[in-house]
Amino acid sequence: MQITSSLDWDGVRSKLRQNGYKVGADPKFGKMLTHLDNLVRTLSNMEVDIRRTRKIPNTYHELIAKINDEIHEVEMILMVSALYK
Repeated sequence: MQITSSLDWDGVRSKLRQNGYKVGADPKFGKMLTHLDNLVRTLSNMEVDIRRTRKIPNTYHELIAKINDEIHEVEMILMVSALYK
């Protein structure tokens, strides 16, 4: 799963949360989702500024890449948790 904008996060978050509850992920899972929520909130604020100024900052694409990397890490943790069940 990946996002291209902050609008994609709601669907990705619900899928991750659903998969996390299915495998009984450890308590750190909630903290990981909260961290991702904070990153996406920062991305959303950046997108609002982009719409206002019509200038894309260099950190915009870096932040999307960072969020997608962390989503991938969470998916791997969920996969390992499912294998250990």
